[in-house]
Amino acid sequence: MRCQIVVVCALSLAGLTGCPHDWVKEEGFFDRAVAKDNHARLQPPECTPEVRKKLCPDGKPASPECRKICPSAQ
Repeated sequence: MRCQIVVVCALSLAGLTGCPHDWVKEEGFFDRAVAKDNHARLQPPECTPEVRKKLCPDGKPASPECRKICPSAQ
């Protein structure tokens, strides 16, 4: 009887913790959601996609104006 209780509790605990792929660092659902939220909160309102495209072209080093307006630019 105790063995059955232990097995049921272990399976319940494993099922209630969620899918392991949700908690994987750098690839998990929650990690990506937090990164996206942080990026949106840190992005200043002046850094619109149009401004970013104009001041921070891909493949080139970020100019001082680009880093001032869009600090997250690489």
